[in-house]
Amino acid sequence: EEQALAVREALREAAIDPVSFAARARLFAPALQSIPANEDTSQAAIPFAVAALSNGTVDVARKWLAGVPDDADDRVRFEAAMLEGYSLLLAQQRSSADTARIVATLLETGYEREQISDSLQLFSVWAGFDVPLPVLARSALAQSQIEARPVEPGILLAIDTAQRAGATGEALLTILTQTDGQVETLSGGALAGLLNTLVRMGASDEARALAFDAGQLWTYAAGQSRR
Repeated sequence: EEQALAVREALREAAIDPVSFAARARLFAPALQSIPANEDTSQAAIPFAVAALSNGTVDVARKWLAGVPDDADDRVRFEAAMLEGYSLLLAQQRSSADTARIVATLLETGYEREQISDSLQLFSVWAGFDVPLPVLARSALAQSQIEARPVEPGILLAIDTAQRAGATGEALLTILTQTDGQVETLSGGALAGLLNTLVRMGASDEARALAFDAGQLWTYAAGQSRR
């Protein structure tokens, strides 16, 4: 328990930007795997799951998500469902039952404006990876009116050209340059389209990294409101 507390605080201290958090998560990768997920370490479940996703270790992330108490408050349940949703991008198999359960939890526990926006962001990411969207998710996206900027036609043309040339790096650079590195500001449809383009280019790893950046998952490790 003492080790878990120390690692949790170290991760929280690094949750000031994605680069710092990713570096700290890599440092504690062995600890995330060796520390048992139980009632005594449940308070560390969310930041540990975030760190494991940052490291790309979906099994470790799910170990910690399974350690979230059943009687956790709505905020923790929402964050756990959100992280489980992003973990599907690393999973070998994705069942419709899992996505339906995740969506139901998000809509049940995420009733604040920022949480609703985060849920819609996840649904857009799923669409970019061709994860079948449950009816509730499709309905939420259809009814949403997120104030986010669309993709400029010039960006789409540049990415399409890079795709045809097989230039993954050029496509990524175009996306990051034109969004000033703030991919999370794109509209849901634009984000889904960009991610799907990268996936079709064979750049699934890069698309996942971009999706995690858009989701700003590292902020869940701070133990406070994301915005």
